[in-house]
Amino acid sequence: MDPMTVFERIDSLSKKSNEKYTGYVSILAATTYGMKKDVFPAECFSECVPCNYHGIETFIPCGYDAVLSTTYGDYMKLPPVEKRGVWHGNLVFYPDIPYKEALKSMNLNNQ
Repeated sequence: MDPMTVFERIDSLSKKSNEKYTGYVSILAATTYGMKKDVFPAECFSECVPCNYHGIETFIPCGYDAVLSTTYGDYMKLPPVEKRGVWHGNLVFYPDIPYKEALKSMNLNNQ
């Protein structure tokens, strides 16, 4: 089955539930961690709050703590070194280097 057919089938199934308000949101068609970790109360995304992320001003969902806790558990605690790894393709994360410094070291900071 070609990828477009798969997408159209998933899209069709997803739209069947759009008429019923459940109080929850998700992107189940593209779930990364499974249904139990990718379903959140809708109020988590009801508004955005300002956030300074390593010197970058941005906005994040008001329920960011609930979203991160549901997905990752204790997201403020790094896993043991032996359990760390690259889980997102080419995305590189340096937990001990500030974000902007890491971008500079990779020559990705185009700002």
